[in-house]
Amino acid sequence: AYHGLLLDLVRRYECRVLAVDLSGVKLAPAGMLGVLVPLRKLVHKIEIHNPSDSARETLSTIHSASLFEICDSIA
Repeated sequence: AYHGLLLDLVRRYECRVLAVDLSGVKLAPAGMLGVLVPLRKLVHKIEIHNPSDSARETLSTIHSASLFEICDSIA
């Protein structure tokens, strides 16, 4: 459900950069972050802001270095 909603929003607004703020998210399962992977083909860049240690670990397991830019704060 969330994937379809995000896909519609990215297409409707011709999104070039998708920023996801994980502030306060303590646990980020791979399935949740995996929803972003197909969107990478539609946008110029996906930024993951303020990931917890757990989210960083999950990101490393899905080999996200080439897919997402990890940021420690929102600019």
